Amino acid sequence: GCKLLNLKNGNDINGNYTIEKIFEDLGNNFVVQEFIKCHDSISKIYDKSANTFRIITYRWKNEILNTPSVIRIGRNGHYLDNAHAGGIFVAIDDDGTLHDKAFSEFKEEYTIHPDSKIAFKGYKIDLFPTVLEVAKKMHSAIPQVGVVNWDFTIDISGNPILIEANIGGGSIWHTQMSHGKGPFGEKTADILKWMNLMKHTKVEDRKKYAFGNVEYRK
Repeated sequence: GCKLLNLKNGNDINGNYTIEKIFEDLGNNFVVQEFIKCHDSISKIYDKSANTFRIITYRWKNEILNTPSVIRIGRNGHYLDNAHAGGIFVAIDDDGTLHDKAFSEFKEEYTIHPDSKIAFKGYKIDLFPTVLEVAKKMHSAIPQVGVVNWDFTIDISGNPILIEANIGGGSIWHTQMSHGKGPFGEKTADILKWMNLMKHTKVEDRKKYAFGNVEYRK
């Protein structure tokens, strides 16, 4: 299991543990991560959490592509941004422009952030295209992987920061709810045909069809 502690002045967020007590409890198996301060364009929306982009890249034939992305944002004074922890998420276009509405996991809708009162419509994070480029470049380094769910943010100096890469699991419901469309656009029909082919092909025979390596008639 993983125990996450948000430290402040030597204690956890609730003031319950000293650093000495934390090290004593963790033993020899732990990771210390530097506190992330988001770029002003992100923290302006909400500054109590490290707000992250969920970027999904996938390999299709000989390209690394991306599905529509979202930015996840904390609220109500909480330091977590993910939807299951009470955060909200907004569709973001590839040029960094946010859509009109944010959603909770229960499909509550917000046109402004409930804390900062920043309007989402038209708000632009100019550095986002660079993050998207970095995600694709990183995926190209592991071309044997079909899909990667990346969590990125941008630090205070404008540098893309990778939080984690989810390879064994992920989901597209954020994208579908916030963008109001499927993740694969005009490639949807071919990808669904390919998935059906894989379903009916023996595992040992699938390699020759990897990453959509089959042509379908239009």
